Amino acid sequence: MPRLSVVILTLNEAANIHRSLDSLARQDELDIEVIIVDAASQDGTPNVVLRLAETFPAPMRLHLATTQLPIGQARNLGVAMARAPNVAFLSADAEVDPSWVREALACLEYCDMAFGYQEHRPHRWTMAAAVRSLRYHYPRSAAPDPILFASNVAAAYRKQVLVDHPFDAWANAAEDLLLARRAAAAGCTAVYNPRMVVHHSDVDTVQAETRKNRREGHGWAIYRTELGLQKAVLAWGAALLTCVMMIPLFPLLGTGLLCATLWLPAVRRAVRRRRAIPFRPLVMGVAASPAFDVTYLVTYVRGLLSPPASTRAVPVPKVQE
Repeated sequence: MPRLSVVILTLNEAANIHRSLDSLARQDELDIEVIIVDAASQDGTPNVVLRLAETFPAPMRLHLATTQLPIGQARNLGVAMARAPNVAFLSADAEVDPSWVREALACLEYCDMAFGYQEHRPHRWTMAAAVRSLRYHYPRSAAPDPILFASNVAAAYRKQVLVDHPFDAWANAAEDLLLARRAAAAGCTAVYNPRMVVHHSDVDTVQAETRKNRREGHGWAIYRTELGLQKAVLAWGAALLTCVMMIPLFPLLGTGLLCATLWLPAVRRAVRRRRAIPFRPLVMGVAASPAFDVTYLVTYVRGLLSPPASTRAVPVPKVQE
């Protein structure tokens, strides 16, 4: 029996999956199995996986869904397939350092959940990649509250945690933070290990970044009873509305304040990330960020007007073996 089952979800990841699997093949601890849960890819992803499986240095299994799966259902399916006592999730567009598995297993010797350092490493510096990179903020040293950095881009758990606290089957955003908080509330322990390094290429198109902001805004809104209100986002929205209302009375002042308020979040992120992002992408990301921030804000507010997830009459799909 392997010590760690690594679950990777794929949906049209033919261009990325080989990098993710290559990083796993280079691990200095290979007592693992890899489980690929494919959500009906149309770009040949399963063929790429099957070809790589022939020479992969650890067991690999591929589950082919006939329809696109919600992220929560796909994660639960991967957990159900796992044979190891520990389960890790790795994004198909992410690569882990050679010591990642060893570090994760060492953490799981004394805790229930392990989260690590994420570095944004886009394959190309597009406008969308620059905007997304501004949002990365992971400490290089220990964090007082590991749950703040719960992300299934690369995370490891004792399997029993995932069995006792399954993902909401229909969830498509914030499911990692939600599970971590639920497990912590039940007494499970977590650690942030900056030596568990993952390099995430993430989105690089305007369409993908827009979808991600909408998905994240919706997820935070419908889970508000457990994740809490995003007061800073709402305060920013209120400030924008105030500036807009000032423009008819004080055109120059109102317009100036509106611009300053629109770009304030991006400038704050840029100050924090100025050493991690090259100058030109940094400027490009700051310039374009307000459009995506407003997309997030609108989606979040709209989600707040709908019933929270805990009261939604949504059927939960059963996990199928």
